[in-house]
Amino acid sequence: HGNKAATWQALIDHNKLPFMAMLRNLRNLLLAGVEDKYHQWVCKRLSTEGTVASSRQFPFRFFSAYEALDFAELRAKHAVLDRRMAAAQKRSLGTAGYLAAKRKATARPPPKLPPDGLVRKYKRALDTAVRLATACNVKPIRGTTLVFCNFSDAMRVPCGSARGLGKPREVLEVAVLLALMCKHACEECTFFAYGGGAAARVDLGRGD
Repeated sequence: HGNKAATWQALIDHNKLPFMAMLRNLRNLLLAGVEDKYHQWVCKRLSTEGTVASSRQFPFRFFSAYEALDFAELRAKHAVLDRRMAAAQKRSLGTAGYLAAKRKATARPPPKLPPDGLVRKYKRALDTAVRLATACNVKPIRGTTLVFCNFSDAMRVPCGSARGLGKPREVLEVAVLLALMCKHACEECTFFAYGGGAAARVDLGRGD
């Protein structure tokens, strides 16, 4: 049935959208333009401790979903379409010529962009989900722990084994994610960043 609002809404209404399938399709739900109550349903699931815990998903899964909500490429396509339409108007082709240019420019229009406020709401829910997944789905590390993260140039190389993390990653990005996950999973933790002959303690507030 394609990426249509009615299809997604029917799946949710009939309890046929499992948590992992929902997580993988957040972008599609936004682009399909489902009704507001379904967006509320999605955000509530992402922000509920019991739901995130029972999903058994690690924090990386939510990070990947967060990244999928980047609509920069789609905005660029809309900008190109706007420029083409403006150019057609500027050429003063007359009614027939303008309509022909419009049909050509919009032959395959990009999907409608979701409202920025709604995207931010999804991202806030995913932020909550990451914290809940770290607390509930990562085995706690008892005692006092020191975490050291290397920020040197040696870490700025591709990480081919970083599967399930969206776009291709550098080793540094994966290291930071792992370090932060450890930071929040530890009972007591001190986090240090080092590289280039220098080192510094990183103090993170609760929820950072």
